[in-house]
Amino acid sequence: MDLHNFIFYSTSHYRFEKGVKVSGGAAKRAIKIEDSISGNKGYSVTIFDLELSSTLRYDKVSMSTKPMEVISSSPSETKMRGWGIYTVPLVGIQIPFSNYGLTILHPDGHVKEIILHLYDRNIMIVYKA
Repeated sequence: MDLHNFIFYSTSHYRFEKGVKVSGGAAKRAIKIEDSISGNKGYSVTIFDLELSSTLRYDKVSMSTKPMEVISSSPSETKMRGWGIYTVPLVGIQIPFSNYGLTILHPDGHVKEIILHLYDRNIMIVYKA
């Protein structure tokens, strides 16, 4: 699957905590995957809020950019995982980007849904086309 400057537009998403659906419904989002914006290996992944506009606006970020790399790929599924560490300015707390991951389901070459994994909190958010 070609992930260079890839954008997936979602009309709804569902949140699961510990495997149990806790919320979801109509919600417009865009998941953008692009070559690493820092020039490092892999990709940069950002999620945008499109509720008030169908145009991708860089001031409406739902999930800040995370560096990720492809960890597995098949004809129907691509898995990505965050890498590196973010250090919170002035506080020094370190947050590993490996807490984040994506599963892109693309049977027949068309993306049907993308799952955002928040591994450290046992949360999945399923974004549907």
